[in-house]
Amino acid sequence: MMSSRLLFALLATAPFGCASALQPEVASVGPQSPKPAPPESIAGPFVQAGTLFSAQVDQLIDTYYSAPGTPFTATVVNPLFGAQGQLVVPYGAKLRGTIASVGTYELPNIRVALQSIDTVGGPVPIEAAVREAQHYEWLGPDPLSVDYMSRNRDLPDAARSANLFGYQAAYGYDTTQPSEVRIPRGAVMEIALTAPLAPP
Repeated sequence: MMSSRLLFALLATAPFGCASALQPEVASVGPQSPKPAPPESIAGPFVQAGTLFSAQVDQLIDTYYSAPGTPFTATVVNPLFGAQGQLVVPYGAKLRGTIASVGTYELPNIRVALQSIDTVGGPVPIEAAVREAQHYEWLGPDPLSVDYMSRNRDLPDAARSANLFGYQAAYGYDTTQPSEVRIPRGAVMEIALTAPLAPP
């Protein structure tokens, strides 16, 4: 029979485990909720907050191979128009961002920071959130292998190889790498504007 002390310990830790499990594998940092603006407050054509659009990632993004701070681009696949039908973001425009985080060994996930997008008047800052992104999991290499250590010895201090010995101490010498998360080149991200977007 389970002791009352053990049962209490399991119940006490359950919410935290569930919260971790529910975290999306791919998301963006920053505000997630749209904040529309009154149309009269912005001069000229603009795309209202809450508008959804899609972009294809131009480079592979991966929790094992990609380092935080790495820039990336994506290509817009559906143009964005203002309320009166004016073109604001053309097909093929570039969306730019950086990799904000690749998570931890225990919980690999990709977090991106979206920074700017090309409009008909040139690049402008963008406030937007990733709603969904095509991705898959793959079983990463053993972080304690000689091959892993030799390939990562020249990585900067910010790279995930710096966590190798903490992982080793916590999980043991024979523990293998958890599943990694990968957004392949050409994968589609669905993005929502969280603030209005207007050409310069």
